[in-house]
Amino acid sequence: MKLAFTSCMDAVRVPDQPIWDQIRAEQPDVLLLLGDQIYMDWGDLGGSDWRSDFHDNPGAMLPRFARDMHRRYALQWGVASFRNLVCSLAGRADPSCLLVTWDDHDYAWNNSLGRDSTRPDLQQVYEHGVPDAVKAVSRRLFVQFVHQLRHASVDAPYPPLPADWGQPLPPADAQPLFWAGRLAGAAGLDGMLLDTRWCRDPRSGDPAVAQPSTLGAMQRQKLMDAAGQEGAGLLVVAGGVPMAHDYLISSQQDWRGSPGREPAYQDYAGLMAAARRPVLYLSGDIHRTAWSGRLPDDRQPGQSTPSRIVQLLASGAAIGSIGPKRFAPSYGCLEMAAEADGTRVDVRLMVQLEGGQWVETPPMGAALHAGRHDWQGALLGEAWDDVQVPADDLPMAVFNARAWAAGATLPLGAGQRNDLNRLFAPVAAEGAQWPDPLVLTHAAGDGFQLHAAAGAANAGDAVRMQLRAAFERASTGPVPRPVVLFIHGVGKDFGDAVAQGHALRKLYGCEPVVYAWETARVVDVTSAINALVSVQQAAAAGAVGLANLLAAFGAVARDPAFAQVPAILLARSAGSIALAHALAEVYVDWENALQPVRRMVLSAPLLKWADLRRNRGFKALRVPMVITCNQHDRTLRLADFADGFGPMTGLDAVLPVDWPHVSVADFTASPRVGILHDYLLTHLTDHSFELHRRLLSDPEFSWAQAVQDGLATQHLAAEPRIYHVG
Repeated sequence: MKLAFTSCMDAVRVPDQPIWDQIRAEQPDVLLLLGDQIYMDWGDLGGSDWRSDFHDNPGAMLPRFARDMHRRYALQWGVASFRNLVCSLAGRADPSCLLVTWDDHDYAWNNSLGRDSTRPDLQQVYEHGVPDAVKAVSRRLFVQFVHQLRHASVDAPYPPLPADWGQPLPPADAQPLFWAGRLAGAAGLDGMLLDTRWCRDPRSGDPAVAQPSTLGAMQRQKLMDAAGQEGAGLLVVAGGVPMAHDYLISSQQDWRGSPGREPAYQDYAGLMAAARRPVLYLSGDIHRTAWSGRLPDDRQPGQSTPSRIVQLLASGAAIGSIGPKRFAPSYGCLEMAAEADGTRVDVRLMVQLEGGQWVETPPMGAALHAGRHDWQGALLGEAWDDVQVPADDLPMAVFNARAWAAGATLPLGAGQRNDLNRLFAPVAAEGAQWPDPLVLTHAAGDGFQLHAAAGAANAGDAVRMQLRAAFERASTGPVPRPVVLFIHGVGKDFGDAVAQGHALRKLYGCEPVVYAWETARVVDVTSAINALVSVQQAAAAGAVGLANLLAAFGAVARDPAFAQVPAILLARSAGSIALAHALAEVYVDWENALQPVRRMVLSAPLLKWADLRRNRGFKALRVPMVITCNQHDRTLRLADFADGFGPMTGLDAVLPVDWPHVSVADFTASPRVGILHDYLLTHLTDHSFELHRRLLSDPEFSWAQAVQDGLATQHLAAEPRIYHVG
């Protein structure tokens, strides 16, 4: 069975829509149109504020609203390529073959809710509320449009505005759009189409809404019942709004919300708890394609684990450009076939470039495999931005550069890593010559205990003692393991930092030594600007302490007792800024001090190329350096926009010609990387994982061997040290 899905089209501004010819060539058995078939407001600069107009004068607003909505539906039907696709679908009259739902812009207006309020004290809460009279108009005109799609001939004109457009809905019709059954008929997979607007509550602010929902009781129960069928195999669910997605600048429209900023709808946690089979959720809304992988189950505060729900997004079928922003046409195509113990799902997410070519992006690589009870494999991705793995029982050295909270004392026992955060203030420690040497151990009852390093006369000796202990742990066993000095990136608190240390040990078999410093979270343009300032300040405040730690790391690695233990330096994201400050602001003979280090890896560095080249510390080094980049990295693009001019090392595959010891691993076209910032601590594909494993685990790393083994390619002879990861 082949299924195609997309959303978001505006025939008013984009009457030429070649995407439908492309989808028609796919010859799908099932077509899903997942909302925003028309746009009643967004993109219509200077257009109507429909809700305000309704409250000012409903008698004048409703006829104008109905005529405009009808006009827009008629224009979409008038797109020849769209009609040709719909009318070519063999089973279009069957709701199991042509599935259509709405989202905010064809339901009412931007970010619309399923209810409204006239209470003066709730006007901000219901800024996007939709009155029942507007819902009735929208429902009738949507039903008319879908009827045309199912039954009209390809050359049929669009029917006139229904005579009863302004009448209240009968109770049987005053329900959310909902369908459940077998896709493509009785022999198909279990499927479900959800309405995520009709019943949508405000997330907070209305005391009458104790547990906000985007589905309402009926749909929620149907979904939980279907997902809860133990061992029933793949369930395909579709809706107009993503379950989990970071909307950055705009408010969160997804089910999950934004932990700490906007609460989740109860439907999200309910599905996480109910699922006893693999669920594939398809949606749109975001005006691009996205592979989200297993969505995070974060019902427990401070914890996040992969769920049985995998999400794919495809949107922006025909949006065109708004201001300087072009929204590329895109759709998703799935081919699903039964296999021995479940279903094989081959995924292509397709986007049209400005020149007209269609490309698969992000490339998916291997097929997905849904078993009877769960998906096979890790299947992590965009929505899973931090690997949380079970803690091991080995101690871990952590060097802290954060200020301590008032009253903090050690040792501290904690049930979860995030419980450790209460020890620290959200600011950098000022003026420290050394970071605080700490030891994290695995306590009884699956908890943690944080200790201060003991038995040393001063802080420098304590740091060196902790480093020696790490090298000694790495040297035990039949094959010595590498010791990786890890400088974490942006947006990580102390608990996140040690979680990533455990992830490095679990994923790549190395012995992590974690430098935990104060950084800020980047979620939108404003926070990106603020984060860059605070990161630079924290990096400068900790420069002396980190420089002393680096020198001590090199000195311990030089000990002949550890000659067989590879020493590797890893800086992720904003960690490259901390490293740059330490190398530049403290005078050390870095070429000699770090000579024992086998290699340095800058993973998705948040560092300008100009700053890297000017940095006297980096210039002095002759340690082999590998820089990883992704031209679509969303976090770095925000930071690049906020920071101003000049290429950024984590975005652009360029090289200083006079630095022969530096190479670039370009992950831009690597399957499932997409817009990810963290593709290091996520097992996306076997190739990307193996390349990272060699960088962080092998005593010697060879690009020639990586190319020979099919892990990377070189596209241009003029770029001899730029490698593209497959």
